[in-house]
Amino acid sequence: MKNKKIFAALLLLFFGMTVYANDITMADTAKSVANDTMVPKVSNWKTTSVPTLKFSQYYYDNWASDGYTQVAFTIGYIGTYTYTKPNYIWDSRVDLAFGFLKIDMNADKIFDDSKYLRKSDDKMDFTSTFSWKMKSNWNCNASVNFKSQFYDSYKFYADPEQEPTLISTLFAPAYMITSLGFEYKKEYWNASFSFITGKNTFVLDNRINPADYGVLEGRSHMGWGSYVRFYFKKDLWKNINLYTRLELFWEYQKELLTQTDVNWETTLEFKVNSWLSAFASLNLIYDADYSLARQLYQRSGIQINLDWINNLKKR
Repeated sequence: MKNKKIFAALLLLFFGMTVYANDITMADTAKSVANDTMVPKVSNWKTTSVPTLKFSQYYYDNWASDGYTQVAFTIGYIGTYTYTKPNYIWDSRVDLAFGFLKIDMNADKIFDDSKYLRKSDDKMDFTSTFSWKMKSNWNCNASVNFKSQFYDSYKFYADPEQEPTLISTLFAPAYMITSLGFEYKKEYWNASFSFITGKNTFVLDNRINPADYGVLEGRSHMGWGSYVRFYFKKDLWKNINLYTRLELFWEYQKELLTQTDVNWETTLEFKVNSWLSAFASLNLIYDADYSLARQLYQRSGIQINLDWINNLKKR
């Protein structure tokens, strides 16, 4: 319980920092327009805040190939916060999502009522990187990344009478990667390389078996290894944007080829207008501590962009 409170405090601190960054940016903008004779002040902060509502739906009726009618809703938030000075850059990114789905398991056109929540998404991902500028596009950086989820996840079975099994929940597991290394940074992409990286795995809920996530003693494990991160985000065409991020972590005490952690996610977004878009996303994870089989999550649907920060700035 004590560890959970510490993590919650850290998350609140990170959230407060991002809100503070937005306040500074908006304050600088207000100062520049308060007096027409005043020279506009260029803020060191560059921020984006994109809250979203995603929807996807499947309907089957007398379908020979079988299938379950279902509807899914997901709320999400992606924020980027960059503070730039001549000799250094501070980049932070927040990626949050939580969604649920309803399924008609009995094909009776009535969504099943269950005390166990079926989730369409559950994501808590914070990244912050401090980079010292070196030569050309090369930087020396220190980075921290934290991943977990908000709520309980269950393994459901084909037999509806069989009770689902709890497999994960808030901070169980949670992962924190801290690294020192080098970064090659361009306008639309960057790549980080670190040979001094610590990865902490936490399983802080007594209902979850720590060994399921490679924690063999206590409820946390610290491993040292190498870490590679690649990031790309760019408009491929006028209304089509591609985002992809690949993370690789190899713990030195493990096999390189068979026990390297892989986390690759990519999203293709088709913008209809300023508030509506269609999307297709894919997330592939390989974590030998959890399973020797790859984990795959694919989704597509429509998305409503609730971008209140930019709307406030335009007023």
